[in-house]
Amino acid sequence: MEIDPATGLPGFSLSTDLTDDKDVKETILDVFAAIERLGDQVVVAIDEFQKIAEIDDGGWLEATLRTQMQQLPNTTFLFTGSRRSVISDMLNNQTRPFYRLLPDSRVPGIRRRIYRLDYWPFCACASGM
Repeated sequence: MEIDPATGLPGFSLSTDLTDDKDVKETILDVFAAIERLGDQVVVAIDEFQKIAEIDDGGWLEATLRTQMQQLPNTTFLFTGSRRSVISDMLNNQTRPFYRLLPDSRVPGIRRRIYRLDYWPFCACASGM
């Protein structure tokens, strides 16, 4: 975890120089442990969420995300992506870990300026916090 010097907000970054699956899995679990320590009203945003479906890990990441989401009740998860059919399958296929966990909400395209950091407090409130 690191604090953004410009905003004072906490953030995470992941390195791509992990050596094996065990390192990657341990890092992901460490990130969720750190999120839990942040306390109330945490927002975790994952863009291009459908990319998770392309990872060949036997469903480990999807199942781990679902478990962690259920254990972090004061954390809002915002998943966005460009391939709606893949995300829809992730949420509506009863053989997938995210089945019926989240509503399949479709929102119109977001203008580029909404991604600027100064707009996030509004987006966080709008997402249910």
